[in-house]
Amino acid sequence: MLNYRFPEYHWMSPPNETKFWYEEGRISSLSKSFFDNRTEEMEHLWNSQKLYVDKIYNTPFLNLKIKPDTDKIIEELLSVLDYIKFNDNRNKFKTSYRDWYHIGLYDVFDYALDSSINYKKISNNGDYISYNYEGKPIYKFTECGKMCPTLMDFIFSLTDEPGRIAFKAMREKGGRLKWHSHLNNNNKSPLEKYHEFPVHIPLITNDQVEFRVAKTTSLDAKDVNDYWSHKYKCGEVFCFNSGRLHTAFNNGNNLRWHVFFYVNFLGHENKIKFQETINEYSSITGF
Repeated sequence: MLNYRFPEYHWMSPPNETKFWYEEGRISSLSKSFFDNRTEEMEHLWNSQKLYVDKIYNTPFLNLKIKPDTDKIIEELLSVLDYIKFNDNRNKFKTSYRDWYHIGLYDVFDYALDSSINYKKISNNGDYISYNYEGKPIYKFTECGKMCPTLMDFIFSLTDEPGRIAFKAMREKGGRLKWHSHLNNNNKSPLEKYHEFPVHIPLITNDQVEFRVAKTTSLDAKDVNDYWSHKYKCGEVFCFNSGRLHTAFNNGNNLRWHVFFYVNFLGHENKIKFQETINEYSSITGF
């Protein structure tokens, strides 16, 4: 099976990808039309805001002027870890990246395991994913997500249409991600236009956790020879440029736990507080 991205998880899905999933029987003709129409709408938004998009693309990190109730959110994380017996079942929550762990909180699937791994194993997504009358996938709170009201209230005060929300951990003592870009899906698909970024809130971290964003615009890791880097403290809310090549690592002695969710920055949502916050950002790198 080709490594096509899943249309339920992305605001822009090239037509050859939705055609593939439709022919595989994973999405209905109604959903295919919904995804194709939404991609066309997003491309129009992208083209109409090209200067804004370029500004965001040339910014490695965005530090958002937002303060969550970090103590309560950490309490929710610890309750979830206890509920799922994470320490006893740690390998169940591995992602496709060997050093990452994923606990789903808000997703098109209703289980806490990493849905991106299981997506390709399902013969008929319609048996597991609900769609509305337009063919739009319906996101839902997982059992673990229902245990995190403070976190969910905070995220939905910023945007009414976040992407997947999860607690994500990185392995201690050398955990790392290879250099990669979220625009590069390695399958000859048309290159997706940069329109969303991952938002992180560190909850449990250490001074050996670091993020890096490559200065090159190339999507070939061999071309990385310089980068921006930053270390974030507990409770800081930040986005980083996932369109460029980026990496992260944890050389500390404890797991690194972050809140992680996606936000479309083109202003498609009805609630625009997040966009207003972005417009007032102060970049740590002087852009």
